[in-house]
Amino acid sequence: MLRLIPSVSVLPRLRRVAIGAACALVALTSLSSVAFAREVYLQSAQNGLYVTEVGGVLAAATPDVRRAVRLDTVKLQRGRVAFRDPRSGRFLRAGVGEKTLLSVASPHIRGWETFEQIRLRGDKIALRSVQNGKYVRVNQGRKARLAARAERPGAATEFRILPARVNTPPSGGRPGTHQGGQQRPGGIDAADIAGQYRITHVAADNGYLVRLGRDLARQASFSLDRSGRVSATVGCNRLSGQLAIRDSQVNQRGPGMSTKMFCRVRAQQVAEANVLTALSNANRVERQGNTVTFTGRGGRPLLTLTRR
Repeated sequence: MLRLIPSVSVLPRLRRVAIGAACALVALTSLSSVAFAREVYLQSAQNGLYVTEVGGVLAAATPDVRRAVRLDTVKLQRGRVAFRDPRSGRFLRAGVGEKTLLSVASPHIRGWETFEQIRLRGDKIALRSVQNGKYVRVNQGRKARLAARAERPGAATEFRILPARVNTPPSGGRPGTHQGGQQRPGGIDAADIAGQYRITHVAADNGYLVRLGRDLARQASFSLDRSGRVSATVGCNRLSGQLAIRDSQVNQRGPGMSTKMFCRVRAQQVAEANVLTALSNANRVERQGNTVTFTGRGGRPLLTLTRR
């Protein structure tokens, strides 16, 4: 029988091939075992807005959950996490530019893509970049962009991580919710959201949600009592109405009413009419942290309020 025995010069090469194949197998095994635990949204605990993409970077800038960035959580060693966009397969990176802005931009997980998830009081967390050791914060101003720049935790560094399948995020243990943030199965009743609010957005004549200008927002207010009675103003007339709110469903009991003062500012007249129209067309209410949104047909947001 003829036996083929590799030469001495071939054996090291075979060992290198075997080692390379083993490493490749380990790499493939590790990649396939990465735990994309669940899809989540990020919400700023400070302003109650969801994290969305604005100009290629992330910002806590939308009250509409449908416009929020949906991310996979990736569990890493030593309690660390990464976040991946399930659509593009790219990972959240904390080191974009000198301002260390956050963006879904990386094809890999390294230092800038790795975060320590630090539990705070209640349902809040903070995220610290492993690369530079700084906390992710919401920058001041209207852009509210996320950046890994804070030296220590504070109000601007507090976030909530919300399961993507839940459209009504945690409410901090207020009536109508279980501790731990899940909305009770029956949905929202008027008593659950009764209180004093600021009007921040209202649907315009074209149906799109529009933020109130600074002057109007300063004067605008909205109150809802436990029976569903509404009282609101945008700085001129007093608006009122009666809503039946049960199990997150909204029905208007009778037409909305308004005093008949003459408003010198045209924008106030328009905003008042739009608020009354929003309440008339609303068929559902959602709560997102300190933000309450009345929605209409197809889930289109009509009126957004932020608790005072």
